[in-house]
Amino acid sequence: MTIPNALVLARLKEDAGSEARFWALFGGCPHVILEDKGSIETDLLKEYALKIRLRVFEAADRSFFRKRHSAARSLKIMRDAIVDISLLNQADFVLAPLGERLPPDRFPAEGYNEAVYAFLSDLIDFLTGCGGLVMCCLKMSGEYHLFLAGNSANLADGTLYDVIPTFLDLAGLSKPDDMKGTSLII
Repeated sequence: MTIPNALVLARLKEDAGSEARFWALFGGCPHVILEDKGSIETDLLKEYALKIRLRVFEAADRSFFRKRHSAARSLKIMRDAIVDISLLNQADFVLAPLGERLPPDRFPAEGYNEAVYAFLSDLIDFLTGCGGLVMCCLKMSGEYHLFLAGNSANLADGTLYDVIPTFLDLAGLSKPDDMKGTSLII
C-alpha cells in the first residue's frame, strides 16, 4: 500500500495560545522560517497532478467548504477523505491548501486554530504511523514556518518559492525547469 506524502498549507489567526500547541505538536520535527518572498507555486504543482498521482482538495470538493459547515466540521471531512484515499491507494501525494479553502477571517480565532490543530495532529499521527510524510507550511504571527513530520532531513534557509521544490525533492521527483526556487533539503 502506498501512503501519500501530504503537503498542507495553512494560515492561523492571531492567537498566541493556539500557536503554543502547534510548537508542541511539531516538537522535534525539522523546521525553518521562510522569508516572505515570492509565492508558493501550487498552481504549477497542480499541472503535474496526473503524472505524480496528486490529489488536490479544491473545487471538486466544494461540499467540504459550504458556509453552513464549521471549520471543525469541514476539516474533519477533509481528514477522513485523506485517510480514505490513503487506505484505498488512490494517490501518492495530497495537497490540502487550508488557507484558501477555509479562510481564517470566516471563523473565530480560537475555533479556527483549534480545528487546524486537530486536523494536523490526526493527519500526522496517521500518515507518519504508516510511513508517510507530512510537510506543513503554516503562517503564524506574520511568519511562514515549514515543518516536516516523518522525515529527519536538515533544512536550509529559504523563501516561499522553495516550498514546492522541497516537497518534490522529498517525494523523489525532479523540479520542473519552469519552477522557481530550489529544494531546502541539505
